[in-house]
Amino acid sequence: MTRIAKFFNCLFLISAMSASAETEQKNLQEELELAERLLYGGDEKQAYTRYKMLAEQGCAKAQVRLGRLMDSYEPERNTEALAWIRRSAEQGYAHAQYTLGFAYDMGMFGLGPREFERAKPWYFRAAAQGHPAAMEAIAYMYLHGQGGLKHDLVSAYQWFTLAARRFPPSTDKPAYGMGANNELRQLMLNSLDRLATRMSSAQIAEANRRIEDWENAHNNIHRMPETSETPLPIWYNAIEAGCND
Repeated sequence: MTRIAKFFNCLFLISAMSASAETEQKNLQEELELAERLLYGGDEKQAYTRYKMLAEQGCAKAQVRLGRLMDSYEPERNTEALAWIRRSAEQGYAHAQYTLGFAYDMGMFGLGPREFERAKPWYFRAAAQGHPAAMEAIAYMYLHGQGGLKHDLVSAYQWFTLAARRFPPSTDKPAYGMGANNELRQLMLNSLDRLATRMSSAQIAEANRRIEDWENAHNNIHRMPETSETPLPIWYNAIEAGCND
């Protein structure tokens, strides 16, 4: 075989491998969307089966879903359930990082006493990816001086604000991908109003400076609009999101 023939043969093999990988990825995404629709449609048993198959293929989103469902349906397997969530978190999946932090925070999955120190780094890793519930958890840690963080109203105000900006605007319709009316942003704003009554104008100004610095450093990651005429998804639960979205 000539060098030119070998060159074009290699190109053909690379193209075929790429097409095969794209087909496999498409099939994986279709299976994931089906599992998500089953879950939100109330058929958790069927969703569980599909998530398990997807989790074994390395799908981070399926791994954390499987862990949560396993804890609900087979609580005696809570160690295995937590292991699936940890696998997802270690892949960098933000919602799994938040879930693992929450497990330590609340002593779930058989972990026992609350461990704020072990929850904190997972919350911060998820928050760096714009996860609003992780930001809320950090705000409360600062508010109550938990996890080795000092009681700090300025930092609490900062993180409540960042969280509020990433929950969708409230609407009277279900937020797509959540299946429930979403009032989480308003809860954050209510917390901010209460907190502001305990702070000086200088403290609020400092909090706002930190907020904008964080937004600039993180390119406003996953920030939602202030208002919307239609329901918006919480990004980490949107049905069409991929395995690592």
